[in-house]
Amino acid sequence: MKYLYAMMAGVILILFCSNFLMAQDTLRLVGSVYDSATHKPVQYVNIGIARQGIGTVSNDSGAFVLRVPAEKSGESLTFSCIGYQTQKIKIATHSAGKPMVVFLSPKIVQLKQVEILSKKLKIKTKGNESRMSVIVFTVSHSFSLGVESGCVIKLPDKPVYIKDFNFHIVTNNMDSVKFRFNVYSYDGKVGKNLLHQNIYFTVPGKVLGDYKVDFNKYHIVVHGNVFAAVEVVDVYSRAVNPDIKFDEYKYDRLYISGTIFGSKCLRRKTSLGNWVNFEGVPGSFSIGFWLTVAY
Repeated sequence: MKYLYAMMAGVILILFCSNFLMAQDTLRLVGSVYDSATHKPVQYVNIGIARQGIGTVSNDSGAFVLRVPAEKSGESLTFSCIGYQTQKIKIATHSAGKPMVVFLSPKIVQLKQVEILSKKLKIKTKGNESRMSVIVFTVSHSFSLGVESGCVIKLPDKPVYIKDFNFHIVTNNMDSVKFRFNVYSYDGKVGKNLLHQNIYFTVPGKVLGDYKVDFNKYHIVVHGNVFAAVEVVDVYSRAVNPDIKFDEYKYDRLYISGTIFGSKCLRRKTSLGNWVNFEGVPGSFSIGFWLTVAY
């Protein structure tokens, strides 16, 4: 019996030490982001150590939590959001355990006036139009906030209006999921974000079939090939039905149609991460994203 107690005490000690070491090896950064002019919270700010797979997004109240490996304490946190100047803060200058308070300065952008002289505009569908159900792109509650996926959309080398953004929902077991639409320049690699304001849309639970996001009010004009992407900024999970055995494929999953015949498709697993190919996907998988454009 004494041997059993000693063994149990040893196990408890090992678990305690393991948890202590894990805590020592990880920095838990918490804080809030505000507009420096209005002092109002800034929602859905991209936060992270750029291109190192460590990042998150502030919530709708501007608050955030980010766990950073202790060995990264010498790095800088980047705070980036459309409409604001990007800010970098050294992690080492932040007092441990004290919430961070970050103020972002609004960015003044002078928009170029683009006029299309033709009275009759051609309306075209561009991108990877797909309604296949056997090849899908998955959105899950387990994803890190800020995970972003998109594909190349080939457009003419002239001013082009983006009228709407489309995809086809195969399965929808979410309560709802909130996305940010981003469109980047593309010249063999993903370039700068071409938008001057944030564009959010929320897909409600149980909605299936073609899903269209109307962009007419945003007056988006691009020139040449672009990379169209959606970024997960909030996921609203629904309660698990206690009468049904839990299955991760039945809860908190959104399946969007994909194709093997589309354009180049990339993702980044965390906010401000590197763009990489989809892992474990054979062949030339592309997400079924397409645009209605006019030129």
